[in-house]
Amino acid sequence: MKQRRRVFISYSKEHFIQKPIRFSIFVVWIIFSLQTVSNSIDKTIYLPEDVPDYFTWIDVTTLEPIDVTETSATLRGRINDDGGGPCEYFFAFYDCDSYHDMNEVEYDWVTITDSSCCVSNGQIFEEQVTCLKPATMYYCNAYASFIEGDPADLISGSGEFSYRHGFGEPIIFTTKGYPPTLIYPLENADVDTLTPTFIWSSVPNAIGYVLYISEPPYGEEHLVFESDINYDGLICGTSLNLPSDILSYGVTYKWNMNSYNNAGWSTISNSRYFTTIQQLACSLKAFPKSSGKIPLIVTFLINAESAQSNSISRWELDLDGNEVADLSGTGNPPLGLPHTYTTYGHYKVKLTVWDDHNNSVSDVKTINVGSICVPDDYATIQDALVAAEPNDFIVVRESSYIIDSTITVPEHVILLIDPSVSLNYEQSAILLVEGELKGEDATISIDVTEFSQRDGDWGSEPYDHMNPDLIYSSGNYEAKGTIGNWGCALTCCAMVLNYFSIDTNPLKLNTWLIENDGYSKEEEYIGNLDWEKVKIAHGANLKLEGPLGKDDSKLNELLSKGQPVILHVTGVTDHYVVATGKTKVDGVDIWYINDPWFPDRTDLLNGWDNKYSRMRVFKRID
Repeated sequence: MKQRRRVFISYSKEHFIQKPIRFSIFVVWIIFSLQTVSNSIDKTIYLPEDVPDYFTWIDVTTLEPIDVTETSATLRGRINDDGGGPCEYFFAFYDCDSYHDMNEVEYDWVTITDSSCCVSNGQIFEEQVTCLKPATMYYCNAYASFIEGDPADLISGSGEFSYRHGFGEPIIFTTKGYPPTLIYPLENADVDTLTPTFIWSSVPNAIGYVLYISEPPYGEEHLVFESDINYDGLICGTSLNLPSDILSYGVTYKWNMNSYNNAGWSTISNSRYFTTIQQLACSLKAFPKSSGKIPLIVTFLINAESAQSNSISRWELDLDGNEVADLSGTGNPPLGLPHTYTTYGHYKVKLTVWDDHNNSVSDVKTINVGSICVPDDYATIQDALVAAEPNDFIVVRESSYIIDSTITVPEHVILLIDPSVSLNYEQSAILLVEGELKGEDATISIDVTEFSQRDGDWGSEPYDHMNPDLIYSSGNYEAKGTIGNWGCALTCCAMVLNYFSIDTNPLKLNTWLIENDGYSKEEEYIGNLDWEKVKIAHGANLKLEGPLGKDDSKLNELLSKGQPVILHVTGVTDHYVVATGKTKVDGVDIWYINDPWFPDRTDLLNGWDNKYSRMRVFKRID
């Protein structure tokens, strides 16, 4: 049977005296203590070199603990030579800080009194302790001993007495740590830089820390920064200035951390949220932007503004869309810059400015240099072709056009149509792009009103019956109960209803659905949208097909007939977008979308790897 005991160790410069509770061991160590053992204070227990005949050494090894957690560990030792028979064992351990602060150190130890539990040569013994402190360094040693006879017989000489004892080399181990406390950015802070400094508290005995930053809808699949992968391994200090090209403006990010020590990883800390606020802006205007014979002189008007605490540090102007700066400078850019184009073409001009915190912002304009420009000179491609003369150069500027399949291009007329041009058509269309015949590759575009679920007019309003001040969770996603955080499907439905001339928006539709049982009433399914109710919302008279499985051909067919399609995108929990058209790049279909959360994601390839899992489509009833 195992019994827990207490042992007290006393250190002095001249003597090392161990005072066990058991009287028999006490007598033996009184005899040992009569000799000088050590002239220095350290962690090693010294015994006299000349030991009595009745004493035998036990060879013991202290092994590394296993199953180390924040508050527990399994201590281990091994008997190499038991000195003549099975022996009892115990462990001594203590907080290393206590060794430096106290003259007397309190140990926990375990003695085996049942001989059937004693250990012999080659056997490993262990004991679990559950009274440890997190993130703490401990000193540990394994002991073994056995007494035969009565110490009184040794003094009187009336009987046999023997004592076997040994201990291993001490080891130091650390319990698992706890996560650091997040200090900055503060909860729900507005941050006006894309390279903020993150600050957290230190954790005792931590080797390093890992910082995690994720974007909506959050979770491991949406990490934008994981310091041990995206940085330089573990962070050794308690702050980090985030590198550039990680964050974007206008996004609410989530961040948390954990610590690492010799025992492994701590749990993840509580999460905080912060929003990046852009206080740097620029604008680019061009006069004229198109038309005219070559050479064409274009004057660019430039404006750049920064936050009060920052200043413009430098600027660049790319005049032909090749991502190389043709003009650049330090400080604020000049207000007007002229440039002469001598070659017909379609040019994308990009202005980029930086502030002294290395934040950047850009503006892009398109310059069309040609004899005829659509729609500046003529509203339609057909009208421009009719008016064109031999050797004219027709530039079709980015927009949306209706064409038919009977377009013919007059001889010697060059028709240059930018690939970003969207074409609406009822059946099939034949399109000439830089002289190359393309039929099925023609772009489809459907004009669908775009709403953002995070719009200031409704983004902070309660979604369904949720409390906007409480955090709700679904899978890896957790956020407050607002339309801005949970209303992606709702916002997609509002876009599609508007396409069918139903006057609504996410706030109006949310209110209508609440008043007309358009959400699940079961508490565990709060916020689940009733798609069947949407088709009659605000007096609509639509029919619903779906959910349909992934079917690219079906999706293309619906889009070609002018039907916007609501897609559930692959890889996230219940996020929805509206497919509004398609194009083909290198033989691969790319679908245009309205994303209610990410306004800059204009196609399914950007951010969603061109993947979706199911689709729904609302149609007019014939």
